[in-house]
Amino acid sequence: MRRTRDSVLELSRRIAERTSRYRPNELYEYVEYKAEAEGLFVETTNPKNTSKRCAECGYIHDDNRPSRDTFECQKCGNQNHADYNAAKNVADVYLRREQQSSRGRGVSQYALKSGTVTPNRGYTPYSTESGVESTDKPHPQRANPSG
Repeated sequence: MRRTRDSVLELSRRIAERTSRYRPNELYEYVEYKAEAEGLFVETTNPKNTSKRCAECGYIHDDNRPSRDTFECQKCGNQNHADYNAAKNVADVYLRREQQSSRGRGVSQYALKSGTVTPNRGYTPYSTESGVESTDKPHPQRANPSG
């Protein structure tokens, strides 16, 4: 156990050293360059409140982040790792923006460890046959305004 923890800490330290030498714009350009080489695209979103907003109910409050790693919604009780909750919020912001865009990239869902989320249908878990353990609570089905 100790060896695994030390390996993770060493890897984290090496990643931090490599990325800290880049200015933010330089890092973005490097990631964009690598993504294009793989046929992918890179977009940014405004990170405002993504770490304070509950990915389940949308409630925003400073107290939702009692510690650096912990997210606990003061309204609905949702608990998750803070970074995972924020990543879901960033993906949701991007997905909703992409729906209103004319860029036509066809981005209509985002993938989680346990399933996918779409703006209209909500959360859809992967099949239980995949052997993936769910870490997300199912989202209530959202009404589809187009019928």
